Amino acid sequence: MGRIRRCKKGIQEETVFVRLVDGRYPWEGKVEVFKDGSWGTVCDNNWDMDDANVVCRSLGLGEAVEVSTFKDCCFQDYQDVDEGLNDIFLDEVECLGNESILLDCPHSGFGVYNCNHTQDATVKCETGIRLVGGSNNLEGRVEVFYDGSWGTVCSHHFDIIDAHVVCKSLGHTFALSASSYADFGQGKGDIVLDGLHCTGGESNIYECESDDTNFFKCFHQMDAGVTCSPEDYAVFLVNGSTYLEGRVTVAYQGYLGTVCDTSWDLKNANVICKSLGFGHAVSINDFGPGIGDIILDDIHCVGNESSIFNCSHGGLGVHNCNHSQDAGVTCFGEDVCITGLCETNIFPKGKMRN
Repeated sequence: MGRIRRCKKGIQEETVFVRLVDGRYPWEGKVEVFKDGSWGTVCDNNWDMDDANVVCRSLGLGEAVEVSTFKDCCFQDYQDVDEGLNDIFLDEVECLGNESILLDCPHSGFGVYNCNHTQDATVKCETGIRLVGGSNNLEGRVEVFYDGSWGTVCSHHFDIIDAHVVCKSLGHTFALSASSYADFGQGKGDIVLDGLHCTGGESNIYECESDDTNFFKCFHQMDAGVTCSPEDYAVFLVNGSTYLEGRVTVAYQGYLGTVCDTSWDLKNANVICKSLGFGHAVSINDFGPGIGDIILDDIHCVGNESSIFNCSHGGLGVHNCNHSQDAGVTCFGEDVCITGLCETNIFPKGKMRN
């Protein structure tokens, strides 16, 4: 399930009647149901998307995206699939799709089955990450699904790169901001993750490294939040001493990275500055190496383009350089909120890792 170490803090209040186990991520796995104080599996006879949807919706995980059998899927393998496993509780499940929990669906009878654990039903749900408390679906407190319930993310070291991975996993292109201190309200229940350190290339935050050293200092007052962008691309200045300068960082179709300084000149820099709402470029500078992908190289702007992506370049992701050649610019203007960046602060100073 990735390299992340998960920490739990708080009291789980809800009774869980279904869970997913042995998956790579908490929103997929073998289906187990709870009854009379114990857990048992579900046989895959007649198992279909209607049944899987009831499971996913009852967990708050949206719609099901895939159903399969134990033997056909990617979950944990056993030399003897019947040894040490839970009982089989349900078989011949035939949900209509509108039931609230799986136990409400028609089935052959509790504990009545004609199968073995090689036929355990599995499901993959939409996602185990959601945004809560925002004014729309592009923003909110980050909540993650773990061990049958939803929990929050502590904002220790939570920055724009971590936020970018959150937004990308939800189908958005990139993050506009990473927020701390429960800007979208305090969550309830467990605090699940702390000390995230994503590189930007992960498909979800369960693939990111984490450090739970300071987990004991986490409280819901520090719940992390994000604001995602509806746009396909954006340009940011990172690691400068003011909002008018920095290393050029671009987001495009879910990828976050830098621009190589091969053929980099003031015409290119002017396009960057104007697209951000600043004046012309004063100089091209080195603001240190970035991380992530190198998105653009061999850029040749005329100077009147509205975006750096409209300039001639070698192709998205095509480059012959490394991060020691990341391009930077200094724009002309006052260090004020010319375009509102000081307020929304797409890449807040002190929030972006070099």
